[in-house]
Amino acid sequence: MADLIIKVSANFGDFHLDVDMALPGRGVSAFFGPSGSGKSLLLRAIAGLEQCPAATILINGETWQEGAYFMPAHERAVGVVFQDARLFDHLNVRGNLDYGRRRALNRGQTPFWGQTPNAVIELLGIAHLMSRMPAKLSGGERQRVAIARALLTHPQLLLLDEPLASLDHARKQEILPYLERLHDELDIPIIYVSHDPGEVMHLADHLVVLENGRAVRQGALKGLVAQGGLTAFNRGSLQANTHWGQTPKENKPEAGPVAPNHHRGTMETKPPLPPFTLESAAQKVRMAEDAWNSRDPDRVVQVYTEDTRWRNRAEFPVGRAEVRVFLQRKWAKELDYRLIKELWATTGHRIAVRFAYEWHDDSGQWYRSYGNENWEFNGQGLMQRRFASINDCPIKVEDRLFHWPLGRRPDDHAGLSDLGL
Repeated sequence: MADLIIKVSANFGDFHLDVDMALPGRGVSAFFGPSGSGKSLLLRAIAGLEQCPAATILINGETWQEGAYFMPAHERAVGVVFQDARLFDHLNVRGNLDYGRRRALNRGQTPFWGQTPNAVIELLGIAHLMSRMPAKLSGGERQRVAIARALLTHPQLLLLDEPLASLDHARKQEILPYLERLHDELDIPIIYVSHDPGEVMHLADHLVVLENGRAVRQGALKGLVAQGGLTAFNRGSLQANTHWGQTPKENKPEAGPVAPNHHRGTMETKPPLPPFTLESAAQKVRMAEDAWNSRDPDRVVQVYTEDTRWRNRAEFPVGRAEVRVFLQRKWAKELDYRLIKELWATTGHRIAVRFAYEWHDDSGQWYRSYGNENWEFNGQGLMQRRFASINDCPIKVEDRLFHWPLGRRPDDHAGLSDLGL
């Protein structure tokens, strides 16, 4: 049974929006179509930002609009993120997040389902940005902060209105893993508006194709692609995208907890995908550095194939389960761990990396560990082989070079070459 019932019929000048749809109450539903098809208008109607007299909007058993009843936008438990982020420029990141938290409290809700704001901050990887003003953020960072602020309002529904449209390719690749984490870790429905088939294929479970204000196709994404018939829309971009190594996500059940990445099948993808350019390889390296600096084994193993094969020093873990145990043991020993990686070379499906990380043992002795590693990826961007050689060098505490707060290395922190390492 669908948990989101959306019926809207309204005129906006000479444009007529007329849709009748039932969406699943969890997972990501994508509104896909060219510019001017009515995607954003429909999203605004759901949020209550456009008042349409002839509309019915029922969200997980709560009536937002039906007949003469219209719930004002500020009373709807909805988080909205636009393509331009719309942060408060006079507030730093912490202040913007506090605004979202206060909105939930004003509605009598506990932000983010009783969890601390740190849960949201960690989910979006923005702990190092808390004191920055919006003007000092990159486009991808601004969007991550905007999503975090929306989540802190304790929404029953999250609306993302082309959140990547204003970003260049590098920033899109930066934010996609965070959007995937939302898909995996949130148990609320997400409506994702896009005219980019790659984003839709990578993130969505359910698809609504809009054309001239009407829903011309809707249903489970995997089923619609299997049925065919999408090639006539938008010059076949949705159908053709299945040949780029990005296949639709497997359908999730309508009830029960969200399955994490390491339980998924072969449909899983981790962009950027091979064959790599120097730019996309550098993005892959930075994403790996960020994941390892989280010191979260469950997060790190998601970028490896189920049967991944490693050589790390003198250990040879095989498969995600063994890698997870290895990482748990590693970070129990290597305390206050901070890592910098740097691209060395790339060709085809392979990337060579050099790296250094600083840490101390339980006696307080500090080390800088130097290493190089070779990576090999499958067509879905998952690492299937990793070979690492590492040497540990004791250092004095005053000789340390990596001083950022634990977590992601700030963008303005020097890299290996800049540090002369």
